[in-house]
Amino acid sequence: MATTQNRTAEEAALIVRDTEPFKEPAKTMKYNFFEYQWDGQTWRETFGYSRWNIHPLVFLSLRIALAVWMTAVIPLSIGSWVGGLDIKYYPTKLSFWSLWLEVFYLWLGVASTSLAIWSRHDSKLIHGFVQLTLALQKIMLPMSFGVMFLGWAFIFHTGPQILLQFFNDRSQVHGWNFIVMVFDLCINRQPLPLKQVSWSVVGLGAYVVWSYVYPEMLGGTYENGRSPYVYPPLNWRHEFDTALMLSFQFTFIMAPLLYTACSGAAFVLDLVASRNMKNAACLSQKTSQCRPAENV
Repeated sequence: MATTQNRTAEEAALIVRDTEPFKEPAKTMKYNFFEYQWDGQTWRETFGYSRWNIHPLVFLSLRIALAVWMTAVIPLSIGSWVGGLDIKYYPTKLSFWSLWLEVFYLWLGVASTSLAIWSRHDSKLIHGFVQLTLALQKIMLPMSFGVMFLGWAFIFHTGPQILLQFFNDRSQVHGWNFIVMVFDLCINRQPLPLKQVSWSVVGLGAYVVWSYVYPEMLGGTYENGRSPYVYPPLNWRHEFDTALMLSFQFTFIMAPLLYTACSGAAFVLDLVASRNMKNAACLSQKTSQCRPAENV
């Protein structure tokens, strides 16, 4: 009889555990400076919590809001493009590569956080899924910055003033895209270790290769239907040295530097968040170790 009651209680506990959000409190762990992450942090702790003291469901809601926001930009950008240009040139542009990859990353972040909150199963598939999410963040931070900077400096020549045109697709694709990635960085606990800086060159590096293959091997042209390049500064056929130098600067200098800056920002945010967590624990527990020493 007792065994049956115990089994029933265990089954009830499993049902509650699998239907309620993940409520295990975030651990306070030693920070690994070189790795830029918490020692012993599992994928559930990485994706299931914000680095700030907010409820996991609030954190998930913020990630969903960012994903929905940037997803809504896709039809806006397509509509703007087909208003005056042939749609076949749309996929050739770096700005639209960046937009679609960013949307893909943001929804992967939503899915990873959802799995961390509710799923109680581990598998190689899940681990591969969250690793892809981590890799895409490292790729998209410098890539989205590159799109923003190139738009401000070389395409529209507006600088940050373009951000004020919030409902304009140019503003969203060449400015707010990077702001969304930075905000996502500020709220999540995903590590940005310096030793993985090589990921930062993948996105821009892949586009540089495409900018050569498209006109030189596939016969592609600029949107005027004649010029053999995707962007005038990347004219590999007639200005090879200029295109090579520009590609090298953005891929192997700008991208790693931007990634390093983001790693440093994540490190500072983690230190601040860790101190806030400790202060919150002291206030809730009111332990003597947290109290300042009295003056003698």
